[in-house]
Amino acid sequence: MAEEKAGKSLVFPIQGHDKCPHCGGEERIGRSKIAELKRDGLLEEHMFPKGPVWAMPLIDQSKPIHISALSISKPKIPILQVYWDICGNPECVGIYVTAVEFIMQEINLPKAPLGGGGMGRNPLGGYPFNKG
Repeated sequence: MAEEKAGKSLVFPIQGHDKCPHCGGEERIGRSKIAELKRDGLLEEHMFPKGPVWAMPLIDQSKPIHISALSISKPKIPILQVYWDICGNPECVGIYVTAVEFIMQEINLPKAPLGGGGMGRNPLGGYPFNKG
């Protein structure tokens, strides 16, 4: 398990448990259900490669992210990803962490047309000149 030393940061990724820490059970409900959904064609093969995940954006909502259409790079937000599972032992069903990762995730900005557009307007914005 990872420990935070005085004045030092945690090093990610952090490896968690590979089996239930409560009872030692190796059957995982989350991973089994994901495999079943993939087999039935309800999930793509590339989805959830490490099992169930909680993704937590670590942002202060009182400090908005400034986004400019003129920015060269996309803005990024910090995300803590906690991979977890549930023990398949019916006498246990304990929830446990299998891994923890920290990423800086790019925000995909929607592509918006320049200008106002709209009825009677130039597609680049504004009104056309009168020809009279």
